[in-house]
Formats: sequence, structure tokens, C-alpha cells
Amino acid sequence: MKFRYAFSLLAFILIGTLLSACLEDDSAMLPSNPVEQLENDIVLIDDYLERNNIKAEKDSLDRIRFVVQTEGDNCRQPNLYDRVTVNYKGMFLDGDVFETGEAVEFTVSQLIVGWQIGLPLMKDGGKTTLYIPSGFAYGIGGTNNIPPNSNLVFEIEILKIVDGFPRNFSGNVDEDLLLRNDLSEIETCLGEMGSQFFSNDTGAIRYVQEEEGTGQNPELTDRVKISYQGKTLAGKVFEEKEATLAVEELIEGLRIALPLLKEGSVTSIYVPSVYAYGLRGTEDIPSNTILVYDIELIEVVK
Repeated sequence: MKFRYAFSLLAFILIGTLLSACLEDDSAMLPSNPVEQLENDIVLIDDYLERNNIKAEKDSLDRIRFVVQTEGDNCRQPNLYDRVTVNYKGMFLDGDVFETGEAVEFTVSQLIVGWQIGLPLMKDGGKTTLYIPSGFAYGIGGTNNIPPNSNLVFEIEILKIVDGFPRNFSGNVDEDLLLRNDLSEIETCLGEMGSQFFSNDTGAIRYVQEEEGTGQNPELTDRVKISYQGKTLAGKVFEEKEATLAVEELIEGLRIALPLLKEGSVTSIYVPSVYAYGLRGTEDIPSNTILVYDIELIEVVK
């Protein structure tokens, strides 16, 4: 049962032109009169939701409907480049099930457009029901078990998110785009927590000041005595200790952040992956991982 139906959800991977067009223009998966078809589909979905007293949300461009069943336990949300492990059930509006999967792993960008829209709205560990118009599902072509122009319902639980790497036209990792994605994810997380945050002059990091401190600011050539906890954005702690360290020997994100702080300050520093351990990662930290350091700056040692 675990992989029995995985082919159907990934069917359009084999039709490369459709998937590539989806990323540039969602209408590529719609029939010859996409506007009318989409309008009809949305009317049918909204009517179904109203008749069944289901209160659903819309995505920002009014393409799909979704209902959050379980919010998820951290700020981590997938993007198009990530891989996700999910449990899911696919149904028609009449409730007939056409597909299920357990602990199945997908790359988000290779899925139907409705999932590409819906998954980034979910959090790691979250459960959501997506209501997808036919044009953002399997469109006019359908599949072996899905008729053409079928509106679909997917119940999805995200079990795991594995960071992916956006690439440029040369096939190299696009670090600028990766940084923008990381900063967007950090700011979304901080916004949901209601935290007032600051950034350095170049906008490379974000930090939240718990206590400002009154002492001197360290320089790159200084050593600092700090008490700190390092964790991922999802809250997994990988290091916790008190130590005296040379600022210039730390990861770039901390080399940027520490000179902004004063002795006595208590600060949470949010470091994009490109200013942490980047693509290489470490034994304890996967590649492309956003890090958070909760730091008390105890003393600057000149």
C-alpha cells in the first residue's frame, strides 16, 4: 500500500512539457478555455464546501481551497525545491477514493500544480485538506483512474521536509535565490511568533533582542565568552554550552551578528543556510539548514 499509487500523483513527470510550463504559467494545465473551466470548477468546489458546511481558506491568488486540520509543530514550510515525505489520500468531490500513499517522498516541483500551491502553505507535521480545481490537477487529459476535468480533494500529512537546492540555468545552485527563500522562511516564522526582529545593514541575518546589554561591542579580532544554544528553525537542538571563542573563527552568520551586540545582551540570531554550514552541512546539521542561535554575550575579551 505504501507505494501502490505513487505513479498516479507523479504521472505528469513523464509529460515534461506540461510540468515545466506549470512553473511558468499555471494555465498550461487547463483545457482550451481555461478561464471558463477554472471559474466553473471553483463554483463547484465552493458549492460543495457550502453544502457540507466546510469553512475553507483560499490561497493568495484564489486558485485552490484548503482546510488546515493540524497546524504543525514548527515554522518549517516546504518550497518548490524541497523534498517532502507525506501520507495522503486522494478523492473526488463525491468522496470516492482514487489514490492513497503512506510515507511517500516527492520533490514538490515535480507534483501537480495544486500540490505545488498547497504544500508551501503547510508546516512540517501539519495536516491539511486541499480542494483542487481540475486545471491545477490532471486537467483535460486525466489519468487512467481520474476522468478529464476532475476536481480533486487531497488529505495530506507532512511527515518530513528535506531541503532542496534551487538551481540556475547552468545547473549550479542559485545561492541568491536560496538566501531569499531562507530569509522569507525566517521572517514568516518570526511573524507567526509575533517577534519584533532586526537585520544587519546588508540584510544578511535577522535577530531578536531579548535583553539589550550595556557593555562594549566585540570586533572580529576579539574573543567572546558566550552561553549559547544552537538549533534548527524547527527547534531541534544540536549544540548547547558556554565557551570563549574567537569571533573570526565562527560561521559567517555569527561573524556578522556578534559585532552588533553588546556585553550583557541576550539575543536570538537567525542565520540563513548560506551563512551557516551551507551545502556541505555537518555530521549533525543537514545541508541547506537555517540555524537559530540563542546567545548570551557574557564578556568581550580583547
